[in-house]
Order: sequence, then C-alpha cells, then structure tokens
Amino acid sequence: MFIHEPFELVIEFPASQLSAEEKFKEIIYQNIPIRIISAEDLVIDRLNAFKWGKSTFDAQNVLFILDKKECDLKLIVKKAKKHAVYDALKALLNLREKIKTEDLNPTQATDLLEKLIRKF
Repeated sequence: MFIHEPFELVIEFPASQLSAEEKFKEIIYQNIPIRIISAEDLVIDRLNAFKWGKSTFDAQNVLFILDKKECDLKLIVKKAKKHAVYDALKALLNLREKIKTEDLNPTQATDLLEKLIRKF
C-alpha cells in the first residue's frame, strides 16, 4: 500500500480479486484499466487485516482513511457487522476519539494501539 498524503490518495496492489459485493469504479489511465474500490470497502478490508492479522499498520490506515475521507459510517458499521469486524471498528473509533480528546502524540497513540491489538 502506498499513501500519497498531499493528494489524499491510497494505492494498493491486492493479492486477490475483489469479492462480488465490493463496489468499484473503473478508470482507464494510459490504456490501463484501474479499479478503484470504495473507501468503505477499503476500511472493511483493513479492519480484517487488523483484527485477524494483528496488523497495526492496517489499523493506522483505517484511522487515516476515516480522518481523511468522507465515509458513510452507517454503511461501514453494517459491513463491519456482516464481516465480524465490528468490534475492531468500535475499538478503533474509541481510540480515535481518545487520541483527539487527549491530544496524544504519535508515540502515545501507537502505544495504545499496540495494547489494543493484544485484545484481538
């Protein structure tokens, strides 16, 4: 995964195909078709990697996407429940709120994330 912060652009080269329920838009760039999935589906994918793969990097990506992109949180909650990652979503949303309200620095936030990941 590559994140280009100035353009708020996330690029990923997945190892598998999209599921039938994942929506995407296809654009053509220099005669190459490129599929762009929704931010909501990307959040669900990253939540799975966080919960089942114990990936703090993917948890950070969820937080990044939720902060940088207008997402349909109701849709994310619905999909998270369906994919058994609602608990991970709820935990990350609580962490996000704590980071903001307590004005935590990156080291403090990462420490909390490390503790959180042990719960899954």
